[in-house]
Amino acid sequence: MKALSYYDALPDTMTAQDLRHEFSSIIDNVPIQRKKRHECLQALWALGDRQWHTYTALEEPLKTQVDTFLIACWDGFDLACVELVISISAGLGLQGTHDFILSRKADEVSFEVAEAIKDAIAELGTDVSDPYSDMRLSAQ
Repeated sequence: MKALSYYDALPDTMTAQDLRHEFSSIIDNVPIQRKKRHECLQALWALGDRQWHTYTALEEPLKTQVDTFLIACWDGFDLACVELVISISAGLGLQGTHDFILSRKADEVSFEVAEAIKDAIAELGTDVSDPYSDMRLSAQ
């Protein structure tokens, strides 16, 4: 995986093709190791932010691949990891990851993570499939 500074330095506006390439370079080539997980999630967050600003949904099969990758990265006792996963899933409309998060039982997460999940439900609700829904509602 490239250094985090690479992802932070990417232009705010990128083509869908360039974003697909960058997403794939992370999820296809990085084995999920505990020590690399946070870096991968930070890079995915940076790419997710750029994807969100295209105002288009992430396309299949990449959407499912990112969903699967995020679930594989999950650690219910690592608050920083969980906050990134929540943010990425909401920004990209990854309902599969969001459903996974919402289905976690109390004994599968730390107290802090349980609170973060409650906060996410209060802010996002149970459906994140359309990351642009708030924009559409405010435009009406």
